[in-house]
Amino acid sequence: MGPLTNPAAARWQLVGVYEQRWLRPLAEVFGNLGSIHTLVVSSSDGLDEISIADSTPGV
Repeated sequence: MGPLTNPAAARWQLVGVYEQRWLRPLAEVFGNLGSIHTLVVSSSDGLDEISIADSTPGV
């Protein structure tokens, strides 16, 4: 929730989600909010961040 309500309106962000099905929907939300570059990631081992133990898809 924090990145979506950031009063600084950061235009470059790295955001993690806990399920890969949320990658594209959240990326679209950031695009609609005016973000220039946002990387939304979800590791294949279930982390909401970049993993060093498994692959980490992102959009």
